[in-house]
Amino acid sequence: MTSLTEENIIVTFCYPASTKHLKKFIFSINSQKYKKFNLIFFTNNYSIENKYLNKITNKYLIYKLNGSPSLVRQMAIKKILNLKPKKICFADLDDNMDKERALVVFKLLNKNAIVVNDINLHYVWKKKFSKRYFSNYLKNNQKLNYRNILNSNFIGFTNSAVRFEVLKQNKNKILINKKIRVYDWFLWSILTIKNNAIFTNRTVTQYNIFKNSKNKIPPSKYFKSIYNLIVVKKNHYDLMSSEKKVYKVKNLIYKNFLDNFNFRNKKQNNFNSKLNFNDNFWWSICLKDENKT
Repeated sequence: MTSLTEENIIVTFCYPASTKHLKKFIFSINSQKYKKFNLIFFTNNYSIENKYLNKITNKYLIYKLNGSPSLVRQMAIKKILNLKPKKICFADLDDNMDKERALVVFKLLNKNAIVVNDINLHYVWKKKFSKRYFSNYLKNNQKLNYRNILNSNFIGFTNSAVRFEVLKQNKNKILINKKIRVYDWFLWSILTIKNNAIFTNRTVTQYNIFKNSKNKIPPSKYFKSIYNLIVVKKNHYDLMSSEKKVYKVKNLIYKNFLDNFNFRNKKQNNFNSKLNFNDNFWWSICLKDENKT
C-alpha cells in the first residue's frame, strides 16, 4: 500500500526495543471491533520483520525516520499532515489497546476536536494493575483544555486522538526548530489552547510501566530522576512561554531554581523541601514556588 485507503489512521512508533512488544500490539490492532482504519508505522532506526507484518489484517504504511524520540514524533506529525487523513488515533507500540478503542475514539472525533481515553496502569515487574486510573481524577465526558495539563500531563501518544484540521490549523506552532524534550506534552498543550478535548473512560489503553521506564506514574523519587524531571518542565515552560503569561511565569520560576542549584552539593532532604510531591500524572512533581502562580 502506497497511500491511504481509509479516512481514519492509527499511528504508532517503532524503535530497536520494539520487537518484544510487536506480537501483543498487532493482536490488539487485529482485535479492534471497528476495522475502518489504516495502520501507520513510524520506525526509528528499526526494521519490522515480515513475520510480524504478515499477521496484520488492516492495510498499513511504514515510514522510516531517524532521530531522538521527540524529533521523530515531530517528523511524524509533518508526514501525517501530508497524508491528510480525517482522524488520527495515536498508540504506543509497547502498550495495548482494548478492542473498543478505535470504535469509541473515532466516533467521538465526529463531534470533538481531541479525544483522551483512560488507561489501565500495569506495573509489569510487580504484576500490579490499577484499572481506569485517570477516572480517579477525571469524569467521563469531561471537557479539557491547556489548564488541565499545566502542572503535569495525562495526554500521551498512548491515549490520544485528534481531528486532522486541528493539526493543520496549528502547523506552524507544533512544527518548530527548537529542542523539545517531551513532544507529547508540548503538542497537546498547544492544541488545547484553542480546542477543547473530551475525556472518555468508555475505552482504555493498557499502559505498561517497566522497571527501567524513564517516565513513570507516579514519578520516581530518586534524586537524579527528580532533577531531570525539573529540567524537562523548564524546557516545556520555555517552549510555551510565548503562548500564555502563566507559562512565562513558570519558566522564570524553574529557570531561577536551576540557575541557583548546585547538583553536587545539594542534599536530598534540602532538595525535597522545595518540592510538592503529587503522584497522579506524568511530570507531576512541582516546585513549591509554583503555588504563587
